Order: sequence, then structure tokens, then C-alpha cells
Amino acid sequence: MIYKSTPPADQAIRDQALNPREGFHLEAPAGSGKTSVLLARFLTLLARVEAPEEMLALTFTRKAAGELRTRVMALLWERRGSGSWRPRSSGVTAMRPNSN
Repeated sequence: MIYKSTPPADQAIRDQALNPREGFHLEAPAGSGKTSVLLARFLTLLARVEAPEEMLALTFTRKAAGELRTRVMALLWERRGSGSWRPRSSGVTAMRPNSN
């Protein structure tokens, strides 16, 4: 039996967030898919830049930043193993606020 997933009601807005020519601001409740949208946006932009280390993704919590970093790295390593992608830099750097 084949199951087809129903796209979210806000799929058109999610698709707009992937447009690399425009910025976007995302606010949504917990569990609504914010990290998935940010991940898709980040990877879309990463595929288009010459210097990945110049990219910056902001999150409100360290937990969200850690989840985003983990998911980005997992996807990049997965693609690297398939031969369809080769990294241009050594990885993603997590930025931490000054602890002073």
C-alpha cells in the first residue's frame, strides 16, 4: 500500500522561504516545522554561494542551533557519500554569544 503525505496548509509560504533572492522572517509555534524550513533555506543558499563560511543562520536558542547544525551536517555527509556533492569547506561553524 502506498501512502501519500498531504502537504502542510502553508506549503506555498514554505516554498517562498526557499527563494534565494529574497529574505524572510519566520515565526511559528513549537513543532510547526521551523527548523525544517530553515534547514531547506540554508541548504538552498549553501548550494549557491562561493564561500560557505560567510553564511549565517540565527536561531533563538542553543538547542535550535544545535539541531540545525546536526541536521545540516548529517545531510551534507549523506550527500558526500553518494558522490553527488563535495564540500568546499571543512564544515559548519556554530557561533556562540560572548560569555563576558
